[in-house]
Amino acid sequence: MNYTSEKRKLKHVMEFIPSKICLTSDLWSSITTDAYLALAAHYVDENWILQKKILSFHHMPTPHSGPILAEKVIHLLKEWDIKKKVFSLTLDNANEFFHVHCLAHILNLIVQADLKVIDEAVNKIRESVKYVRGSEGRKIKFA
Repeated sequence: MNYTSEKRKLKHVMEFIPSKICLTSDLWSSITTDAYLALAAHYVDENWILQKKILSFHHMPTPHSGPILAEKVIHLLKEWDIKKKVFSLTLDNANEFFHVHCLAHILNLIVQADLKVIDEAVNKIRESVKYVRGSEGRKIKFA
């Protein structure tokens, strides 16, 4: 299977789905600080089963301004020929033009902040476990 044939199949499926399509998009950075834009489609198929398909995963060079991101999303809607089927578009909280914030993104930010607080303790526990598992004698003594 190659990308082109799978994309063609998915475009055909999306052409005939009975429902509207909800899109989610997120812009995130890798460890190397390269930015990527992901666009996912969510829809209910003919059997009333919720489907989620990744439509795009593209490298996004800077700048990441609202107009540039909007242009990219519009281009993807045209590329997938779904612009008339879109019901909603959910973005992360970085987009200042939308007033409804993504709850999942807010929860993720909260969890990430809390994990930073306990990061040192978690690392000490991991190192302790590695130390105990390092030899049979330590395992027996620990037990």
